[in-house]
Amino acid sequence: MSLKKIKITASSSNTKFNIKSLITVYKDIPQLKFLQIGYLLNNLANALPATLFLLFIELVIKEKDSSGLILIMYFFSGIVALVFWNKLSNKIGKKRAWLSSIILACTAFSFVPFLGENDLNAFILISLISGLSLGADMALPTAIQGDLVQKSKNLHTNISGLLFGIWTMITKLSLALAVAVSFMILGIFDFDAKNASELSLFVLMLLYGVLPVCLKIIAIFFINKYEDIKQ
Repeated sequence: MSLKKIKITASSSNTKFNIKSLITVYKDIPQLKFLQIGYLLNNLANALPATLFLLFIELVIKEKDSSGLILIMYFFSGIVALVFWNKLSNKIGKKRAWLSSIILACTAFSFVPFLGENDLNAFILISLISGLSLGADMALPTAIQGDLVQKSKNLHTNISGLLFGIWTMITKLSLALAVAVSFMILGIFDFDAKNASELSLFVLMLLYGVLPVCLKIIAIFFINKYEDIKQ
């Protein structure tokens, strides 16, 4: 798909954006919406387990004292994997590498519903594997967005600020939605961390281990529809 020139009234020193210019961006770069929707869904899928991690490890795995160590291992795994994802993206492309990381995370998290008390080692293994995917989620979608911004500079008006603003808003929105959705649903089922019922623990399991996988699968669909724009 080739870029079209976006006609936006602006001065060289101060570009003003409005609803019309925003609509024009999505009209002339139709692939943008697929990337942003996929990014939102994947971020939401990552934010849900992050929000409920302490509750899950305390009430389901029953290893609250191990939470700090597991988090350290999780983030360390993500940092180490950055080199791998960077090399892989150079070979197969950023989008395909990112999709590969999401599939890896889905595969690992598909075992979460089978976890219970005394399954600490299995939970650590799942955390390490999903941590590998975190490295890709941290770097690749932002890199894809950066490439798009660079190519957008060929447009009649530089819209890089607008694109980065939307990207930042999506990032924050996914975190806010994770907190709102998870605790709202837990509240509906009268969740009480001090005296959790079997039903509320089941709902916690669904929110922590099942819903994120479903969201990532939907995200794969949208990301796969995104095609890199050509100069």
